[in-house]
Amino acid sequence: MLVQYIHCVPGLKERLQISDNSWNMLEAYEDYRNGIIDKGQLGRKIRLSPRNHSSMSNTLLRCAQLINEKPQEGKHCMVIISAVGEILKIGDQPSKNLVFDFMKLPRELRFMCYDFYLESQVTSLVVALVGKGRRDTTDKCYCSYLKDREQADDGPTLEFCLGRASKQVHEEFMTNFYQRFTLSFPCACMMGYHIERKPLLMKTARHVKFHWVGPNANTAISLLHKMELHSLQINISWQTGVEITEREEEVRKYFGRKEHHLTHTLGIEELMSLRGIELVKVTHERVRTNDYRSVAKIHASAQGLEGLLQDKITRPRNESSAEKCSAEKCSAEESSWEESSLE
Repeated sequence: MLVQYIHCVPGLKERLQISDNSWNMLEAYEDYRNGIIDKGQLGRKIRLSPRNHSSMSNTLLRCAQLINEKPQEGKHCMVIISAVGEILKIGDQPSKNLVFDFMKLPRELRFMCYDFYLESQVTSLVVALVGKGRRDTTDKCYCSYLKDREQADDGPTLEFCLGRASKQVHEEFMTNFYQRFTLSFPCACMMGYHIERKPLLMKTARHVKFHWVGPNANTAISLLHKMELHSLQINISWQTGVEITEREEEVRKYFGRKEHHLTHTLGIEELMSLRGIELVKVTHERVRTNDYRSVAKIHASAQGLEGLLQDKITRPRNESSAEKCSAEKCSAEESSWEESSLE
């Protein structure tokens, strides 16, 4: 062993004036001889570091000077010269694989590379996900006229070429993207379209923002139950109350009321049954009117909805299943009581 040999000869390291870079290269050479690293790794240490290459040359020069000054040191110097010569020879050999093997990097370093790539591509922590039109949602979706949909369509398009490198790189890169950024949807229909067709998004997304509007709001919001969200931001507007629940439709047949209210909006029951979300926020679009009563009304509705959801969906996730079991138990007891009363 070369390093042990140098240690065993008293004062040899000091007499040869072996620098730290040279010592590191001799240790790497010993690792190569022991099979810990391959020839390519040792060669890269020489080719990619001018300091390492220069330190090896200086070690050769110092050994030659020491042989001239003290011939009795020739035996030790020849051992060092032989090792350094083989190191330089390996470094001068061209690499057979000119492509850097990215997947050999540890997972932490690969995710750091993904972060650097995203920082160069994305300028905001909120990223809008949209489609190409009605065919990308459902036939019943009429949300293409919405202002935020139009603004999102006119915005810059992100082309993540790195996500197309391979299947593993795609999964790691998109996982990092979904977990890091807030995914913004111009309508509930578009949110349901993306969540339903992208299992990786459903599994890894942590922050979601959507405009509560659309005829498919109930089915889209129900998909949020399958996700492990950390934050949820809901944007409301005057279009939010257009679609109402089936129960409200039935009630209006007999009571004739036509006023819009958030508690009648399609998807309210699915929203209130969400659990385990740490942060919830409700915003509203700016109302272009001089009627302060309309502005105050929508502002109060946003505050009321935010308070309601903070009380409900920030509860532990297992509480939802417990409430469901309790409701099923109560319905079973009611049905058994009805059967017994009939008998």
